[in-house]
Amino acid sequence: MVTIPFNRLDLGNDTQVTPQVTPQVTPQVTPQVTPQVEEKKQNSIVDRILDFCGEAKTRQEILLYLGLKDRKYLMTHINRLLEQGRLARTIPDKPNSSNQKYITLK
Repeated sequence: MVTIPFNRLDLGNDTQVTPQVTPQVTPQVTPQVTPQVEEKKQNSIVDRILDFCGEAKTRQEILLYLGLKDRKYLMTHINRLLEQGRLARTIPDKPNSSNQKYITLK
């Protein structure tokens, strides 16, 4: 058991408050910059996929070219491009084929 004598505690009201500049500035700047950076990154990936798939390429070839490891992340971009009609499957009736390749539509 620890006993703390109250006569030794400094309960004075002469404490100074330091203004916090950084926490106020950071939340204002970050939301404005982050979406723009993320949008540019995604546009860059889409453009690179379309450029690379001038000739039919497999999903693995695209992953290696982009330097990505997450197959699901890549497939979100590929599926969006397929829906937009900017990319096509070489075997459209078998979307899950191991021989599936993707090619840019002109």
